[in-house]
Formats: sequence, C-alpha cells, structure tokens
Amino acid sequence: MAPLSHLTVASPAGILLLVVLFSGCGLSATGTNMQGKQLFDQGQYAQAIEMFQRSINADPRNADGYYNMAAAYYYLGKQQKNVAWSQQADQLYRQALSLDPDHVDAYRGLSALLMDEGRTQEAFQLVQNWRVQQPDNPEPVIELARLYRESGDSAAATQLLADALHIDGNNARALKAMGMMREESGEYDLALQNYTRSYEANNSQTDVAQKIASLQGATRTAQNTTPPVQTGQALPPGSNQFLPR
Repeated sequence: MAPLSHLTVASPAGILLLVVLFSGCGLSATGTNMQGKQLFDQGQYAQAIEMFQRSINADPRNADGYYNMAAAYYYLGKQQKNVAWSQQADQLYRQALSLDPDHVDAYRGLSALLMDEGRTQEAFQLVQNWRVQQPDNPEPVIELARLYRESGDSAAATQLLADALHIDGNNARALKAMGMMREESGEYDLALQNYTRSYEANNSQTDVAQKIASLQGATRTAQNTTPPVQTGQALPPGSNQFLPR
C-alpha cells in the first residue's frame, strides 16, 4: 500500500508507510497475511517476514503475499541501510506485479523504492507503462503526478491530477492530492473544496479531516481579523501570513 499514500502526494517514506499499513483487502485473504501485518505493526519484523513467506508457500499465486514481504523488506532496507534487502524488495514487488498486473499498491511501492534509490527514469517508465496499459484507471495518473511533484514540476503534477479527476471525479486520493497542491500554491479556498470532497468520498481519512478543520479555522480567523478592503485596493502586506502553508 503510499506512501503522494499513497499523490496522496507524499514522500517515498510516506508512501512506504501508507502501503505497509493499508495494503488493502488482500491482507484478509489468508490468516497468515493478517498475522504478518499484525507482527509488522508490533515491530516484530523478522516474524512478520516469516509469516508472509508462509502465506506465499501456502499459495504461490497470491500477489498480496509477495507485496507484503516486499513492503517489509523495503522498510527494513531503508531503516538499516541494507542494500541487499532493498534489492529483495525490488524483486518481490515485481513478482507481485507479474502475478497481478492490477496490483495498485505494488506499483506504488516499487515506484517509491526506485525514486528513493535515485532511479528516477525507471520509476517514470514503470508508471508511464502502467498508464498506457490501463488508460481508464486513474491510479497510474495519480502516481505519475506524485513523481512529477517530487521532481519539482508542480504544474505537470497539477495537470495530471486534473486528468485523473476527469477519469474519476470522486477519487479520494486524487482529490486529496489536488488539495495538497492547491494548499502549497496558496489557493486555500480551492484546497478546502478538494479536501472536503476527498473526505466525503472516504471519511476514514483522519489527516484530511484535520486539514479541513485547519483551513476552516484559518478562514474564520481571516474573516474576523482582516479589515475591509475597498474595491480595487490591494490586500495589506502580510494579511495572509496566518494561513497554513
């Protein structure tokens, strides 16, 4: 499961935590996968990997087992700077995708790993190929937007998120990522609208709820403290300095 999660526009580390903790319905497919996740959450990484291996042994065609083990190795490889474990994660992510070409979390995890290792061109190629293979799926478009944002191209990221929302106007991840882009550019009213729609699409996003409350509070403060401005008059210098950035 992302980080942008996964534009949930986010850093590779954020994406990693997202994909590890919220890998989707595959974790409930077998008891061993669920036990592995619980062990990982408890910090018992070796035991978690053993449990994921058991899941794979029991069902070698289970892409979730490979994905979960990849996420665990990726986390440990970053934490302990172990190149061999990162390479193992790379191979396992690719194995998950070979078994399930529609595995969104595996794509997101692998692209995050590639970016983290400075293999930027490979990350872009991976996600662009995914987009070509699934032109009606907003997920590769959202992931591509994350890559562009992390590469410093906010304009391209924003356009890609608009493209994703054209495919699925109620996609919670795309709306959240667009909210983050709008907030970063100082378009707070638009950001609030995006965050609100994202939360309506998925009300389990506590971080989005906090964003909404923060922006609403800032808006109320602005309305109560900012003196009236005559038509055609510029806002006083620093009048928006209390708004979140």
